[in-house]
Amino acid sequence: MGWFTPYVLSKSENDMMIKRIVIGALVLAGVLVVVLAMHIYMVTASEGQKGPVFAMGKFIFEQELDAEAQAAFSSVFKKQEGIKDVRINRDAGFFICLYDQKKWSTEAIIQSVQEHFQVSAYRYHPSTEELASSCPAFSKDSFIYRLGGFFENLFAKR
Repeated sequence: MGWFTPYVLSKSENDMMIKRIVIGALVLAGVLVVVLAMHIYMVTASEGQKGPVFAMGKFIFEQELDAEAQAAFSSVFKKQEGIKDVRINRDAGFFICLYDQKKWSTEAIIQSVQEHFQVSAYRYHPSTEELASSCPAFSKDSFIYRLGGFFENLFAKR
């Protein structure tokens, strides 16, 4: 027959292999659900945070920013303690700021823009429709979305 002879499993060996595969898949799924639950709990826990608490905000310019001010904008803010990153979109008239909420407030950022660049700005707040659209990565009908929602409600402080 040649150098390769296939090994044929008996009925009991075949059944045992299928059971092991099913049990392994269930254990793996269980571990993933536990990890998801732990992650959601850790994110939603209300323990006092040690260290920075970063927030990202979109701020809209009320006046147009000139090219000179745009060039200096990011460097001025990145030098400030508690500002991690600033991205500006002059054409669309806004900037995105990643800042430590323990050191900066929305009002302080807006005031700093006014002081440094003599341009007023305001914080963008999404509309109710935009908030209702939720996460664009998952459909609200998907199993993942519902499982995440279950754990979020389970651990959410009421």
